[in-house]
Parts: sequence; structure tokens; C-alpha cells
Amino acid sequence: MDIDRDFARLRTQNVSLALSTADLCCLLVLRVREADAAALLERDVLDLLASVHEQFPEADNPRKRATHGLQRLREQRLVTLVSLGGLAREGEYSLSGLGRGIVDFFVDDAKLTKESLKVLTATLGAQLTRVRDEARAAGTPEQWEERVVVPISVASRSLLEGIERRTRGLDEDQAAVRADIARLLTERWLEAMEQTQGLLEATTARLEELRDVILEEQKGLEAILDDIEGLAQAAGAARAERAVAELVADLARLSGWAVKRHDEWSAYYQSMLQTLRSLVRLDPDRALTQRLRDSLQAWPDRPWSLVVSPRLRIRVLRPVEHAVDRPLVEREHRAEEAITRVAPTTAVPLEVRVLAAVDAGARTLTEVLRVVLPEVPEEARFRDAGRVAEIVASKTLLQTPLERAWTHVRDGLTVEEWQIGGRR
Repeated sequence: MDIDRDFARLRTQNVSLALSTADLCCLLVLRVREADAAALLERDVLDLLASVHEQFPEADNPRKRATHGLQRLREQRLVTLVSLGGLAREGEYSLSGLGRGIVDFFVDDAKLTKESLKVLTATLGAQLTRVRDEARAAGTPEQWEERVVVPISVASRSLLEGIERRTRGLDEDQAAVRADIARLLTERWLEAMEQTQGLLEATTARLEELRDVILEEQKGLEAILDDIEGLAQAAGAARAERAVAELVADLARLSGWAVKRHDEWSAYYQSMLQTLRSLVRLDPDRALTQRLRDSLQAWPDRPWSLVVSPRLRIRVLRPVEHAVDRPLVEREHRAEEAITRVAPTTAVPLEVRVLAAVDAGARTLTEVLRVVLPEVPEEARFRDAGRVAEIVASKTLLQTPLERAWTHVRDGLTVEEWQIGGRR
């Protein structure tokens, strides 16, 4: 559908519909007579329309009103002149698709039930199965058009439209149920509670059944459509692919309707149950409701205020539990270990040896340590390694990159490598 093109066409043609009750009754009579004849002569149409207008008290000239009514129906494309007639033969009229659709909308009371839904989906599945078999045997574009595209676009779509038409009837039925519930609660209050709950539960059960059937049947139908789409892709039949895609979208819309209607009715069901259990049962005589309504209506002339007491917390007295004596956590006392103190070196000062190593050509921290540490007692080497690093950092020019490697010096000692550029 090209929305821009269709919108422009309807706007430029000034398409409109204006039907009275008499016009709808005329369409109904013509729809019934269509079962006997595909087309009606003009005089028969005028006789039928005149008999309809006679049923309305304000009809002063039924024949004249029938003539004008037929002209209005023709102008609005509700009735089609299928035979132009001639000098010796009068024309024949038939209802258009729009006219049939309007009549069927107002008089068709078919509701979607579990049984009718299964029959329609089974018929649709059988139709699609035959189309799949034809698709496997189709070899030319003409065969794809005749055996696949046309059945999907016409027959299968008609069956799906039958399901959708019954869903609209079910929507109207739900609206009627809501109106009945409102009327019952208004008229008979307490007596209507049980009947209201019965209506709610019956509608909920029916919607749940329809949702489950539609979702279950959708899987099987989509599996058949997937096979047809795969065959169309392999054969390069683009029109068949589009027809399958449109039918899949229609099935998705139908399943979406089923889920949405069930969820919406469930929310309405819960709301109504809460109303019945709270307002109806707590105020059976509707005295509080009536007083509240009267107070709200009189508030502009007699203002009032609502005083609300604070919500008190309920104190719960709990049994007293005696504390359990638990032994203290203790550990075994051990004798303190003797601390071995390392005497400071009495040889040449460490700073002098470090700077001497730098002057001798050591250009990394590792080279300085390998020169200085052998002169330090073994038990003091780890401590003096830190002192050497401190002297190098303060007395030399470091050229250390951001990423520094770790280098092994000796005897398990590993340091982060520094580059030395000389003394400061």
C-alpha cells in the first residue's frame, strides 16, 4: 500500500460517506436478495427501497425517497450498475464490496470461539499445504503466479479476514460485557456481585483459550510459510515472497491481538475484583459512597477538609533471649625471638663507593649494585641495596623510561632497572 498515493487520491476525489438508518436498511434488503440473484433490475431495486421507506413514519412519498436513495447509494459507490441496459432493457444493479462490508459489519454477529477458530485455522493450514505442494512443482513464472501467488493473496487472505472479522465481533462482545457489568452494579449492587464475577471469569477463560489456540496454530502455519518462502527464493519468485511476507505479517498481527486482548482483559478483571472485594463488601448499603459523592458535589459551597490520623506502628513484643557465654579465643604464648642487629659497616662510606662506580662507567642501577654489594657483609646486602638506590636517585641524573624492566642482580635480589646519565 502506497499511503501517499492513496491519501492524495481520496483527498482529490472528496470521498465521503453519509448514510441514514433507512439507507442501511435498504442495503440490508439488497444484501438478502443477492442470495437469490446476482443482480436486480432497476424496478425491483426501487420496489425494495420503497417498501423499506414505508416502514419509517416520516416517509411522505416512499417512491420518490427510494429514487433519491438509490442515487445516493450509487454516488457513494455502495451500489454498482452492472448492466447499462439500453432502449429496450433496463439496467441491473448489485451491491459493491463496500456495501456488502458495511452490511456485514452491522448485522454479522459471528463471534470468535475456540471451535470456530480451530476450523478456520485448519482450513487455512490445508490451503497453505496445497500451495506448498504446488510451489514444489512450479517451474515457470506463470505457474508460480497461478498456483502460489493467487491462492495466497485471495483464498488464504480471505480465510484470515474471516478470523479477523470474528475478532471484531469478540471485541464488541467484550464491550457489551463491560456495559452489562456496569449496569448490574448500578441497579442491583449486592445481588449483581456473583453474576458479575461469573461474567468476568467466563470472558477471561474464553480469551485465554483463544490466545493459546492462536499461538499454537501460528507456529504450524509459519512453518509451512517458511517452506514456501524458501522455495520462492530458490526459484527467484519475488511476488510469491512478498505474498508470503504479507501473510506472515497478518498472522503476527492476529497473535498480537490475542495476547493484547488477554492482557488488557486480565488487568480489567483484577481491577473489577478489587472493586468488588473492597468497595462493595465494605460498603454494602452504599452509604459511605453516597455521602462521599454528596460531599464532593457540595464542596465549592461548603468546603470541608479531610483529617487523617498518623499511621501507628504495631509494637511486637519479642521473647527475651539470654546471652550465651562463649569462651574467649586464646592462643599459645611463645617466647620472643631474639632480634639480630646488623652492625653498620666501618669501611669506605657507601655514598663514596656508589659515586665511584658511577664515575667508573656504571650506567644502570644493576651495574652499580653489582660493583658495590660484594663489598657489603652478606647479612646487610638487602638493606644497603635500598640505600644504594636512594643515593643513585639523589646524586645522579636518571634517564628512566615510563616502562621499566625488572633485572636480576644476584642471590635472589631483583630490582627495577634505572638508566643513569651521570652525576649531578
